[in-house]
Amino acid sequence: MPINPYEPELAKRRTILTIADRQLKQAMSAFSNMTKDNSQDKLNAVLIALKDYQDAAKGLAEWVQQKHTK
Repeated sequence: MPINPYEPELAKRRTILTIADRQLKQAMSAFSNMTKDNSQDKLNAVLIALKDYQDAAKGLAEWVQQKHTK
């Protein structure tokens, strides 16, 4: 069964993934400007962004899987 691309739940999950992607890109670009003093803070920001991205992708994958099993 194909998933309707205009379904509100899909749009919500796509938005969450887009925000997580933007957050990760910003953290990675800031990471390139690190100094010895702020390197741990920048690394922590990247790790948090990666975790958010992972959670968003996992949520989307689980939702898609549930749609296909119904």
